[in-house]
Amino acid sequence: MLSIASILAFLLLAGCGSSDEDAGGPGPTDEATSSVTATAAEATIEPEPSSSPAADSSEPVVGPDGLFDEPQLDDDGTPHLIPMEQIFNGGVPRDGIPSIDAPVFSASDEWDTFDYRDDGLVIGVEVDGIRRAYPFQVIVWHELVNDTFNGKPILVSYCPLCGTAIAFEREINGSAVEFGVSGRLYNSDLLMYDRASESLWSQITGTAVVGDEVGTRLTYYPSEVMTWADWQAAYPDSEVLTTDTGATRDYTRDPYGDYYVSDSTMFPVDRSSAIFDTLATKIDVTGVETPGPAYGAFVDADVREAGAVNEPVGDTPVLVAADPGAGDNIVVFDRRHDGQTLTFERNGDGLEDVETGSTWGFDGLATAGPLAGAQLEEIVPVKGFWFAWVAFHPETTLWQLVDE
Repeated sequence: MLSIASILAFLLLAGCGSSDEDAGGPGPTDEATSSVTATAAEATIEPEPSSSPAADSSEPVVGPDGLFDEPQLDDDGTPHLIPMEQIFNGGVPRDGIPSIDAPVFSASDEWDTFDYRDDGLVIGVEVDGIRRAYPFQVIVWHELVNDTFNGKPILVSYCPLCGTAIAFEREINGSAVEFGVSGRLYNSDLLMYDRASESLWSQITGTAVVGDEVGTRLTYYPSEVMTWADWQAAYPDSEVLTTDTGATRDYTRDPYGDYYVSDSTMFPVDRSSAIFDTLATKIDVTGVETPGPAYGAFVDADVREAGAVNEPVGDTPVLVAADPGAGDNIVVFDRRHDGQTLTFERNGDGLEDVETGSTWGFDGLATAGPLAGAQLEEIVPVKGFWFAWVAFHPETTLWQLVDE
């Protein structure tokens, strides 16, 4: 198993610049390596639970989404929505993990030229009929892709430490903004920064948590996560991100080794939730947020086994289902239509509601039966490791199959 220090040192040795010339620069000195090791050792310390009641009325309380209910001011006047002392240096400087700002894509006739593993995961996005896949094999080295689809600015993000692959509309106050990797972490999750105000943003919540944009929230954009083999079968006319990133990286290697299957986290996380230890640390879950706000988590493997799950998250009845035609990608919908709450079951490669017998696709559209043409409201989920979701949402409910 790779140690925390060796992974961080490996990332530093890979080069901090985004160009070929920068990436080929000298590696860290002995002093720099010692600094990384010290950071890793410090990361074994767990912070005090941040979601418990404040010791006195003057201390801010972290809310159910892992953020303060109200912005606070640091000693230098910087507004923030997270405890400043719980922001950790990830071991690389700002932009030391270079975002991809001019992504290059290839159509299916060139897919064989890339050494992408069939069982490797991709995150896919579709805008106005254009569908693109972003292999984890590439974005693990970059974490952010600033992309544009027919004039629509999209941010594709991936935090390897939390397993969270999330797409956003990258607009602030109506203007497109580029994002970069800050090199800092909160609850082991990537803190992005925008290149307009240089505010820090929580990747899991999409919220600006430090700086002038504090409290501003990006809009989640629908995405799919599946293997590269499943993506090719489902979307043969799509595009894929290439390794032409402007940086020199060995995209056949993963710098995090077996981190994904280990029980440990690299950096401190809030473990105050009463159900934190209910699941293995890095089991894959789909996190759902509904108005209230209320939060729910669904174990991916159990959803795939069940096919369709009908559960409430707060006051919202939701449908969580695995699409067999898209690599069992998990989709989430509000299962109410025209004042009626529907109950869904898997029916072959589709869905059927019990109440009317209508047939539905995994895009939430009824294709046959009394409700043909009806459309369910999609809820864009957050997919990642259990520890990451529950650290930010300690009051989350949890759904999983129970052995009878």
